[in-house]
Amino acid sequence: ATRQYFHTIQHEYCHIINQRKPYSEEYGKITPSDYTANWYNVGLADANKKGFITPYSMLNDIEDFAEMTSGMLSMSKTAWDAKINAIPEEGRKLIRKKEEFVVSYFKSEWNIDLYRLQEVVENQMLSVLQ
Repeated sequence: ATRQYFHTIQHEYCHIINQRKPYSEEYGKITPSDYTANWYNVGLADANKKGFITPYSMLNDIEDFAEMTSGMLSMSKTAWDAKINAIPEEGRKLIRKKEEFVVSYFKSEWNIDLYRLQEVVENQMLSVLQ
């Protein structure tokens, strides 16, 4: 429950920073034909196979980017990699491409190493959960 709470905060904060400094429009071209207003009818495994980290990320590229960011920040790099590596190859490749965009955005626009931030957040999360 605590991780989900922080996931939501990180997701919404991502929207705020994207309003200040937009990410590349190229991000939305990774999986353009699979965005859908009916995302709630898609299961997690099917979303993953299509290159989305959650069904909600299928709504549009804005939610997709925020879900990728909050997904990465709500678990350790080890847990993230295990989750992504368990996804079938086609979906995994698309998610990894999105991950590259997210990491690049944070570095170029905010001078933030997202993998380092992921580590800091995980360590703080572990101290909160104890």
